[in-house]
Amino acid sequence: MKSFLKFLMVFLISVINIYAGTTGKLVGKVVDKATGDAVPFVNVIIMGTTLGAATDLDGYFSILNVPPGTYSIKASAIGFNSVTIENVKVSIDLTTEINFELSDTSVQLGQDVVIVATKPLIQKDLTSSTSIVGDDLISELPVTEISDVLQLQAGVVVSQGGGLHLRGGRSGQVTYQIDGVPVTDSYDGSTVVDVNSSAVQELQVISGAFNAEYGQALSGVINLVTKDGSNEYKGSIQAYTGDYISNKENAFWNIKDINPVAIRNVEGSLSGPIIKDNLYFFTNLRYFYNDGYIYGKRTYVPTDYAAEVPGSGGSQFFITQSGDNEYVPMNWSKNYFGQGKLSYVVMPGMKVSYNFLYDNREFEQFDNDTYNSYNRLTPDNNAQRFEKSYSNIISLNHAISDKSFYTLNLSYYFKDYRQYLFEDIYTGDPNNPTNYVDNDIRQRPPHNFAVGGTDDHRFTRNSGTYSLKLDWSTQFNKEINIQFGGEVKQNEIYFHDVTLAPMTDQNGQRVFPYNVVVPPLTSLDNDQYFKKPLEGAAYVQA
Repeated sequence: MKSFLKFLMVFLISVINIYAGTTGKLVGKVVDKATGDAVPFVNVIIMGTTLGAATDLDGYFSILNVPPGTYSIKASAIGFNSVTIENVKVSIDLTTEINFELSDTSVQLGQDVVIVATKPLIQKDLTSSTSIVGDDLISELPVTEISDVLQLQAGVVVSQGGGLHLRGGRSGQVTYQIDGVPVTDSYDGSTVVDVNSSAVQELQVISGAFNAEYGQALSGVINLVTKDGSNEYKGSIQAYTGDYISNKENAFWNIKDINPVAIRNVEGSLSGPIIKDNLYFFTNLRYFYNDGYIYGKRTYVPTDYAAEVPGSGGSQFFITQSGDNEYVPMNWSKNYFGQGKLSYVVMPGMKVSYNFLYDNREFEQFDNDTYNSYNRLTPDNNAQRFEKSYSNIISLNHAISDKSFYTLNLSYYFKDYRQYLFEDIYTGDPNNPTNYVDNDIRQRPPHNFAVGGTDDHRFTRNSGTYSLKLDWSTQFNKEINIQFGGEVKQNEIYFHDVTLAPMTDQNGQRVFPYNVVVPPLTSLDNDQYFKKPLEGAAYVQA
């Protein structure tokens, strides 16, 4: 029995897999400016929203479930002049404290008092190493990618392959969350979908000492809150083009051939009301293409070959050469991104939202290391990569009272990754090859480059996750806030890694002309599986 209770306690408070919050809290005290006495029953409202609270007998107030952003807070009471504090910033999972001093109406001020808030030197409830970047700062930074914003934060490094590393950890040890819902790929720990910087309301990077609500994060947590629509129509569009410039032409072929549209980006967003005060929308679209900075030269084509001259002792080779010597980009990428978000205010204190994100990427991966330089003179032999992902997030946020609220999330996210030279292994008759060429004709001189043949390796994997999650928060008193929640996830992971084998006859001899077959699953060259792991977790924290 004791061991079971110990297990249950660890299960409830451990960092397993619970989502981060998407809102903050506003607290403070209202006093009489002349006497310093607490002023009860003061109305404190967040202007431009339906959020607010009244002070208690001791003059304290708290407003829960506040979306991140910058607000003006107004305090008013009968017999006192109103006071408004502007530029009050609220961040996710943090408490912002503001205090008011009200003057009696017998003191003729002529107008309401307006005060500009200043950021406190110490964030009292910040118990972890956290960096917070709001949309106002993101719009001012000379960056276009969220990864660029992340690199500016302490302890964050982006690897050559695009993986994020926090505090020296591995890229798969970071938890990614959008609107409080994790979008971490269950296969390798990467993010399932990306979000455009222009669609981010606030970015939070936590790199140590996580609360129990954060899970599966050995190195850190990256939490994004996306923008919502409002009663005002807003739109933006931006575009840019460019190219890489370098004087290292020996290392980077074709780098001096400047193309002003080799890199091109177009993105835009639009938001506003569908039904004023009730139904809002936010959309964001982006197209991005990058030719890259590494080029190959089509000196050879896959059907070319090299052979050692008999009797030369390996010092002389015979090489066919059928290429056109054109420069070909070998680390190019093309991205399409789309986001649509609907928010419906059912009644004051209750909001339902649906957020859909789509990310489609095609690219070729190539660098100057020894291995990938192998195909630099045969660029048509380099495999291409295709990545498609999307997420659906339905959220219900309900403030039951001025002291308690809950958030219910239902989500599904999916990521598909494929790597191959030809999309179809066969065309028509399964016994007929596409355009594969025997790898054995790629004998090469000792300069480590291919002169023909095709890449017979294929890789496919995809992962999908259904998730249901509940978070509850209650302000027990002015010092203690109790949070608890639970979630269930159903994962689906498919993996297939295969290297095509040459077709052989009854005697085990390769057939001519060259053909390929898919080796049996019992072969070491064909690895395939499909798994459906189920996860569940819960937490309590105060």
